[in-house]
Amino acid sequence: MDTVSPPRKFLLAGCLLTVLAACDHSTTEPAAGLESNETAPLAQIQIGRPEQVHISEPILTTGSVFAHKTTNVVPLVGGLIEENRVNVGDRVDQGDPLIMLRQTEFELAVKRLAHARDLAKSELEDALRNLDNANRLREREVISQETLDALETRVAVSTSKLGMAEVNLSLAQQELTDSIVKAPFRGVITKRFVDEGAFVPSVMRSESPVVQLQKIDIVIVQIFVPETYLTSVSPGMRAIVHIPSLGQTFESRVALINDNHELNTRNIELRIGIANPDYVIKPGLFAVVKLYPEAREIRILPPESLLGAGQDRHVLTVEDGKVQRMNVAVKALTDGSLELLSELDPDTNIIVGTQRHTLEPGNPVTVDQLL
Repeated sequence: MDTVSPPRKFLLAGCLLTVLAACDHSTTEPAAGLESNETAPLAQIQIGRPEQVHISEPILTTGSVFAHKTTNVVPLVGGLIEENRVNVGDRVDQGDPLIMLRQTEFELAVKRLAHARDLAKSELEDALRNLDNANRLREREVISQETLDALETRVAVSTSKLGMAEVNLSLAQQELTDSIVKAPFRGVITKRFVDEGAFVPSVMRSESPVVQLQKIDIVIVQIFVPETYLTSVSPGMRAIVHIPSLGQTFESRVALINDNHELNTRNIELRIGIANPDYVIKPGLFAVVKLYPEAREIRILPPESLLGAGQDRHVLTVEDGKVQRMNVAVKALTDGSLELLSELDPDTNIIVGTQRHTLEPGNPVTVDQLL
């Protein structure tokens, strides 16, 4: 256990106590040569008190390494795989091509819709010319208003057709672009699911990935701690991560604490980020983690004072010249000392040492002198 206070020196007052043993008052006469009213021998009893200390007790746990990001890349459009540009283990940058689908169908679709756009544009231009001529004729009352209205309607329809043609062309151009599957972020190829010649459906029809991409220039160590540490852990807390398979130790900080509490295990999930520019740390590795909470003030019991076990944990105290029993709740610390969780007056005299096992509540005691 790391402490930020000076080494603890328990306030143990060694006391010599006289145990006033109850004497039998016999109705018979004492034997010749023996004195009546013999007193019990003195018992040397040590007294200690709860001590207030500041501690920073490390939390030791284990966990696993995960990639910062993991994505199963799915094509946005369906088609036949013409070229596979990556293999497992390849490092790629954001935007690098991974898979190329056959381009012919997409290129022809772009050309066809480009012609359709040009046709719609010509129809609109023709409708606008006719409407312009009709407006001049209408001013001279050569044509009827109904004819003019019909020409205006034709212009509106042609405008809509051109808009639809432009949208369809843009969609075809986007599909042509999407026929080359690109890396969404910088990372490493960890799986390849398809080869050349395979047909893959679009993401709208199926979630059939072509490759798996992981970002591991930063890796995440996922750990779990019991919920009893909830008030002790916090984002930014110092963490030392040891990876036995690498024989390396890394210093980092807690990046986040998951708000989703594990109901079945009563554990809290923490994540720690580690810079991994050379990709030395691999996802899936086992990690041993030591967390260092902020120092906190606690009270600890004197050594050799606790009695009982489980729900029957208690100490013996001296109050008004008599032994008293007091139930306590404690928590074992990593150095073997006991944190006192119960409310207890700091001036309470607690009996310590092996002789506490021979005393019972109610035994009268008095302090004769300090050892």
